Amino acid sequence: MEIATEARCAAHPDTAADAICARCGDLVCGACLGPGDADTRVCAACRERLGLDRIAWEQAVGGWASRWWRTTRGVLFASVPTFSAATPGSPGRALGYLATVMLTVALVATLMNVLTFSSRVGLVALPAALPIFAFVLVAQAAHVLTRTLAFHAAVHVLGGRGLLRSVWGSAYAHAPLLFYALVSVFAPLSSNGVVVAVLVLCTELWLFGELLIVAQHVHGLSGGRALLAGAAPWLVLVALASASCLSGLALAAP
Repeated sequence: MEIATEARCAAHPDTAADAICARCGDLVCGACLGPGDADTRVCAACRERLGLDRIAWEQAVGGWASRWWRTTRGVLFASVPTFSAATPGSPGRALGYLATVMLTVALVATLMNVLTFSSRVGLVALPAALPIFAFVLVAQAAHVLTRTLAFHAAVHVLGGRGLLRSVWGSAYAHAPLLFYALVSVFAPLSSNGVVVAVLVLCTELWLFGELLIVAQHVHGLSGGRALLAGAAPWLVLVALASASCLSGLALAAP
């Protein structure tokens, strides 16, 4: 659509309009438009109203399933552009996304355990499956809480930007927990545990990488400091696991 030479920007009356917002149809200047193709760019007011500068889960565009998939795909396979382009939003919304990830893993783990037990001892009733579901959820919550607290402690010491950013970034950075659903699927099928061990290792390394990127692009830490912040949760979890093993051995000793 051709724009008249005398047309003015709706937000800046002193500036000539040279484009049309694809969302509201207002005449706008180039400074008002966000990134994108000429036919799909929207003005700053629409971007703010729709949350287009935020991560996909927090945008007011598309259904929740579409936003969930776009967020998960972005975090897992395009972490740097996803976290560098997104303005940190509501920690509550981020925790809501994390809850969907944890519920997915818990449901898959419960289903696989029920199927495994049913094949050995007969059909398992629903009440018997509920403790499995609750256990997986609690285990995940403890895992995430420990990792997030260790991450923020490191970020705080290294000059990060605050707890809310850590909670927001960590919630999305835990998208790789979804791979633990694969662990639940392959565990009953693996006779020697090698496949499961590899999947667990890959998941933990992926989580480490995601938190490193959050430290860089959400907290603004340099490469070396971001590396330390990303490694801190892993070191804490290894220390806790080692302490648990040692205490178990001590109790078992005569």
